[in-house]
Amino acid sequence: MAWGNNGTPDTLTASNANMNVSDLGGSKFNVVLSHTKRASGNTYSTWYFNNENSSSSYSSRQSENGGSDGTRINANTVFYDMGGDDADKFSITYIFGISSAEKLAIGFGINAGPSAGESGVPESGEFVWKWADTSNTVDRIDNQSGEGTYDTDSNLTVLGSDLTPASAIPFPINVELGSRAEITDSRKIYYRMDGDYESTKWYELGTLPYAGGRGVFAGGYNGSYLDTLDYVTIATLGNATDFGDLSFGRFSFGSCANNTRGLFMGGAKSGGNSDSIDYITIATLSDSTDFGDIAQDGTKTSGTTAISNNTRGFVAGGESGYTNRIAYVTIDTLGNTTDFGNLTQARKNLGSTNNDTRAVFIGGEGSQSTMDYITMANTPLSNATTFGTLTSGSYQMANGLISNGTRGVFGIGGGTSSGGYNNIIEYITIATAGSSTDFGNLTEGRAGQGQSSSETRGLLAGGKYTSGGGSVRATIDYITIDTTANAGDFGDLTQARSSLSGLSDTGALRE
Repeated sequence: MAWGNNGTPDTLTASNANMNVSDLGGSKFNVVLSHTKRASGNTYSTWYFNNENSSSSYSSRQSENGGSDGTRINANTVFYDMGGDDADKFSITYIFGISSAEKLAIGFGINAGPSAGESGVPESGEFVWKWADTSNTVDRIDNQSGEGTYDTDSNLTVLGSDLTPASAIPFPINVELGSRAEITDSRKIYYRMDGDYESTKWYELGTLPYAGGRGVFAGGYNGSYLDTLDYVTIATLGNATDFGDLSFGRFSFGSCANNTRGLFMGGAKSGGNSDSIDYITIATLSDSTDFGDIAQDGTKTSGTTAISNNTRGFVAGGESGYTNRIAYVTIDTLGNTTDFGNLTQARKNLGSTNNDTRAVFIGGEGSQSTMDYITMANTPLSNATTFGTLTSGSYQMANGLISNGTRGVFGIGGGTSSGGYNNIIEYITIATAGSSTDFGNLTEGRAGQGQSSSETRGLLAGGKYTSGGGSVRATIDYITIDTTANAGDFGDLTQARSSLSGLSDTGALRE
């Protein structure tokens, strides 16, 4: 059995009555090493788990120097009393704990004896004890001085077995992401996580956690208002998979995300438009949940776009006449939107792109060639500023983000007011105001696509190729953001539709 550090050892740098290790990660087996030096008072130890020392959930049996046993029941801590109140003490405790069973511990302790040197005979203690909790794993261990304080350099260290999460095993950190390691005695294989989320941790083969890179496509219209949520892994070509459902069917709405949570804002639904904001946790397949409402204008709206950095999500434009509204939410906090400012021109069905500081709003019905921008961290109220001109002009931009933090890419879709759906893709350099530039072409001209991206690859999904609800497509195209070229075939959505929206938990420097 292999053992390694579990959690962060606690070594006192000043006298204190408590030592604890609080990041154990629910290991099944732990060995706790405790060395205490007296600074003041009576330094017998009291132990407890998970910062729980207020309920009567501990019982124990103890003997000193081979003497008769003493017992305690219905206690809020466990005593580690081995005599020698003024002496240094050292103990080893073996702990077994799974969430569904009582936690069992065996401990052995020694104090240095009543006097220093070889003439000071050490004293011993033996302990068996349990914590009666049957709902939790052991995530924290406290060693609290009974009456006095421990001195500088007292230490509490926890070792975990090979059943401990791999983060507890002392793997090297100065290796490339994706590196492979084998624990020779257990024959288990571990990999250093290759992704944005866990780049400093090692995980056992077969237990790698979700690491981002998921594109989610939401809602849409195919003659009916759709509540569809489906997803792809952006790095891997293939068809979409069911994610869950929106709270109601809708189309023509904005979506945005940080690296954990995605938001869907407004939209057209059966019976009229909506001011609703829903959210999902992108790593967890499930239905969407209510987040709050678009609170500005007092008007339910469709034709919005949304954009975000890793903190704020913004909704802009929409159909209430046409609106120039820009509002925002804090993505990690449920609630209604707050006013941010105004677009330079009112419009709906606009597009957007961003880096980690600047959001650019693009085209749309009501002002087809306009591009304007905001600095997302600005204090509200802050109106948009002119960015440049959309070369092709569009009254129905693709909805969702394609960005690598430097370049923003977007499908033009609806073309000019003369009608027709085109296959044009254009891009801008987000940090530099100016007109858009041709990127390449879609595999087929269509309007009303949903977009999403990683830092390297952009997806343009669905859309319609002629007017009316019956001409919808399930097609997903892809591009490489750094390379201007025509799109290639990625796969298909679970359901053909147009006026959908897309988001992802990567892209646009989500840090």
